[in-house]
Amino acid sequence: MEPPGPSNEERRLAELLVESGALTGEAARDCLDLLGRLRGAGRRVHLAAFLVERELVSPELLRSLGAGRQLGPSGERDDETARVDVRPRPRRRRSSARASLAPVDPEASGGGGERPALPAGGAASGGDSSVLGEVETRRFDLDALAAASAVSAEEGAQRPLGPLLGGLATVLLVGLFGWLASIQPPPRGARASGAGEGGSAVPSSAGGANAAANDGEGIGGGPVARGAEADDAGRGEAESALGEVVAAVERLEAAGEYSSAIELLAGLSPQAREAGRDRVAALEARLARLRSFAEETQRRIEAARGLRHTKELEEGVRALEAFRAEHASLVDAPPMRMLDEALRDLRARLAEQQSQVRLDGEEDPKAASLRPEPPERVASFARLAERGRRRVEELRRAIAAEEARLARLEGEELRRARAASRRSPLDVELLGGFAVRGAILRNWTERGFTLEAEGRAYTYAWSAVEPELALRVRRLGVRGEVAEDHLRLGRWCLEQRLFDEARAAFGRAVALDPRLRDQVPDISGLARSARLFAGRVRREGALLSVRYDFRDTGEGADWELMPRAGGGVNPAAGRFVVRGTGIALATLREVGFVGRVQIEAALGPLRSGSSAVLGISLGVAGRAEVRYLAAVDPTRGEALLAEHQRGEVRVLERRKGLGRRAKRVVLDLTPERVAVKIDRRVVFRVAVDRSWERSRIHVGVAADGPGSAAFERVVVRGRVRREWLRKAFGAFDARLRAALAASERNRVFARTGAEPPAEPLSAEDDYGLAAADRDSRAAYTLGCLKATRGTPLALLSALEAFDEALKASPNFAAARYRRALVLEALGRPQKALEELGRAIASCPRFYEAYAERARLLARRERLPEARAAAEAALGHRPDYAPARSAKALVLFLAGDQRGALAELDLALALAPWDDAIRSFRRNVRHVVRGPPWERSFERATEHYVVRTDISAERCAEYARELEGIRSFYVRQFGASADPRRAVVLIFDTEEGFRSYAELTTDDRVESLLGYYLPRYRQLLLYEDRNDATRTETRRVLYHEAFHQFIDGLAPDLPAWLDEGFADYYSACRVEAGRVVGVGSVLPARLRDLRRLLRRGGGPVPFPRLMLQSSAEFPQGAASAKYAQAWSMVHFFLHGAKPALRRRFGDYVARLLAGQDARKAFEGSWEGVNWEAVQGQWRRHVDGF
Repeated sequence: MEPPGPSNEERRLAELLVESGALTGEAARDCLDLLGRLRGAGRRVHLAAFLVERELVSPELLRSLGAGRQLGPSGERDDETARVDVRPRPRRRRSSARASLAPVDPEASGGGGERPALPAGGAASGGDSSVLGEVETRRFDLDALAAASAVSAEEGAQRPLGPLLGGLATVLLVGLFGWLASIQPPPRGARASGAGEGGSAVPSSAGGANAAANDGEGIGGGPVARGAEADDAGRGEAESALGEVVAAVERLEAAGEYSSAIELLAGLSPQAREAGRDRVAALEARLARLRSFAEETQRRIEAARGLRHTKELEEGVRALEAFRAEHASLVDAPPMRMLDEALRDLRARLAEQQSQVRLDGEEDPKAASLRPEPPERVASFARLAERGRRRVEELRRAIAAEEARLARLEGEELRRARAASRRSPLDVELLGGFAVRGAILRNWTERGFTLEAEGRAYTYAWSAVEPELALRVRRLGVRGEVAEDHLRLGRWCLEQRLFDEARAAFGRAVALDPRLRDQVPDISGLARSARLFAGRVRREGALLSVRYDFRDTGEGADWELMPRAGGGVNPAAGRFVVRGTGIALATLREVGFVGRVQIEAALGPLRSGSSAVLGISLGVAGRAEVRYLAAVDPTRGEALLAEHQRGEVRVLERRKGLGRRAKRVVLDLTPERVAVKIDRRVVFRVAVDRSWERSRIHVGVAADGPGSAAFERVVVRGRVRREWLRKAFGAFDARLRAALAASERNRVFARTGAEPPAEPLSAEDDYGLAAADRDSRAAYTLGCLKATRGTPLALLSALEAFDEALKASPNFAAARYRRALVLEALGRPQKALEELGRAIASCPRFYEAYAERARLLARRERLPEARAAAEAALGHRPDYAPARSAKALVLFLAGDQRGALAELDLALALAPWDDAIRSFRRNVRHVVRGPPWERSFERATEHYVVRTDISAERCAEYARELEGIRSFYVRQFGASADPRRAVVLIFDTEEGFRSYAELTTDDRVESLLGYYLPRYRQLLLYEDRNDATRTETRRVLYHEAFHQFIDGLAPDLPAWLDEGFADYYSACRVEAGRVVGVGSVLPARLRDLRRLLRRGGGPVPFPRLMLQSSAEFPQGAASAKYAQAWSMVHFFLHGAKPALRRRFGDYVARLLAGQDARKAFEGSWEGVNWEAVQGQWRRHVDGF
């Protein structure tokens, strides 16, 4: 039977491809001619080989089309496509430059979106060259970014026809290959029911329906009889088909497409296979060997390219050279050429690193070779490892047994609580005054609880409701005469900082069972250390609230009556009364609020003609001090908002007709606005423009004559400076951590007794110290003393001391290890890694150095190396807690969450005094559980997993925008080779966001709308309910998405550039999944910038800001630095002269290539007149 020839659809596709310019007329005719001679599944493979051989399309495009086509025409997965093994080409640049293919999509490839950054030397026309070839993915293309900055929705509609035709051609190619991919091959070794690969008809031996499916062969229900003439014709056709297939196979073999060639041979008809049995067998054996060699070559190259340390790279190059020698007979095979190219790149990189090391003086020519290790040291470490293994196994069993016991007890307690709530349903008032009647308890966890009423569920964190309600719910499961119930309740009260209740619960537990006394912490000492205020204090991360109910005369001690004011606390009535004439105020003791503060008051009786006053002052004790006052007179239903400065009062807004029942008043101040609520209704909202300096809180009275105002409750809340928190609560936090550790629910993790003294380093034994002379040891001791102080100056002094120690004794491993710790503390992790590598090379079995190296490698996403380092540490010391913690970090980042938690359990059991391990374990447990949402929606894309509790539609929308903004970032900076999807959590409410942040980071991040946490690879944000258009929400999303994206390419990007770029890109406009505008001015940053320029000091000098570490950048006036960083990026991209823009592009390229920040700065900006540059920048920002 003759092949059917090209279909009408194929002919139309070919005509359109010719019209669009994607194929020449001659090439299209060749394609149609080939299709006319092919049948069945072999058509796709033959055509693929033909197109690659004639260079009509690239193998990369063919692979990307095959990878992208997952479904056949019926919607089912195309298994043939899935079987095609089309492997990526070798990377051609240094290891830091990862090759990638742009998605085959008209928007992503230049047909409708922004123009992508072209590789150096690439064509600037004819579509996106990155679709057809490899690109240097860590380039930074200023021209492409400038072009993208000018893109708008209107301009996009006016593009010339040529790129659109190119996009159409790409779509048509996708359609053509989609059709080809949809054709299913016959099962291997089975008799085909239609035409064979070479065009011969192979009839079915079945009748009926099967025969009818054979393109008309055998119609009539029986086998088709063939005579000798038919057999001769069949053999001729089989031999002809075999020749065509072998020719195609040889072409695929020459191109290195071994899997496709093997698949093509597997599809041979039995007649064709029989006609060339020996030839086919030899071909299959050779192809199998070549495919195995190609796979192993690729794997070894990838492993070698992942090496960073010089000595490791030397070993990797030697291993590749040995592998090449083993397979010298395959010298002409494409994988060997790929291997040779990789070896050239790796040797060049190794030579560069060795040269750099010599230039930096970090490897001393006097360094001696490794001394032989005494047998007794080897034996000692073997015994240490065996003891460690036994200890670890004992702890594993103890942890499992205790967890099972606790799960049983806590499950029974929850069941009792549920039963108690069913017997006596709860009437409660939740947040915002919302009342729930007849509620029963559905569930609780250590995070919070869920109530159910009238078929609806209400979930709250324990800290999100009034303490009285939280305690009432938690007590439901406590039995009056069971000591352990009260012990668990006491610990819960301690976590909620309810000290009086904790004291009572612990006291009851000990009264019932005196043996529990050693598990009860010193609550009185805790309460005393937390007693900074006479009112009731609640602290959640950086958010502080102080509540005064005025039931104790001592609460008045926190309030200072200003001149012309009198009054005090009346505990019998539960009121704080302020009296005076004019404006008389009482001022709360100073608190380090920053960014936002709120005062809420429940009003008591007022003297006739008096108004209750709430006030907040900024710039206290300075000439620019300003006071915002809200005055409310419930008897007349009036209120006003005023500004008091330099003795003058200016009324900002006044309101009448508010009713005569005003009871609760809130004054809320940020640098941008002041707002007043009365009984939960916003009455005033006025824009202001103030820099935040020292603040004070006031309550009082305003009256023309003698007046008085009573306050039944006052609550002050706001975000406080970290430095203020540290100084005010440092002692308390340390006591609380110790108390919680001592009363740990799982006794295996309980902290009992004091922390043991630190052990000497394994490299500080006789063998390790023998490498150092007396002067080196003295310098080492001095360096250790200075390093313990931890201040920047002390760390720099310690670094000098360790340098001195290593000058005479370069093999002093302990000094190298301590030097690495100092370098890491100073924000130089790459240098620290290099130093740790030298420490390990200088002293065998240095498990502390292996563990620290594993931690740093994991932070830089070099997970295989990190895993190897952690395993090396545990091989020498299985019970070394920091090594367990480092391995946990590696496992967590690799996606093995349960494995990470198991390692952290062991780490904490081995070192229960280590607060860092305890905190990390607690945070990871909450990350693994995820947000406590009652309902959630998820959308997985190629690069993201987006989860939210808002709606499915919103989830899909944000996922689409994330992919759009990421593709834009890729076109500017290149693509990361990390295949893992990043997790994005978008919260419906601010409280949900902050509560989850506290659970996973121990910080409520009160100053942020969102953030990216590299440790967990999670991006968190919430939809601001005041952001009706979601403009600000999108800015936060794009800002944090940039941090998330760039972390995979350049984790050590300088802080100013990381934040400056993130702010710059946060102003992007994304429509229909693509960026249509970038470079807009940010109003909030512009306000901060103008405040900065109004000050006498002016901006931070550019070099100083550009060299600040990630720890230094947020210090001081952080908002001003962020604004300056954003404006600097905007200036370099849009306002700088061409020569300066080129320097900026070179600077960014160096950083993306992995160069140290200081070296990149010196290499790109040498000789720049910074005074002139800052002058140009000032003129640029003045024009905003």
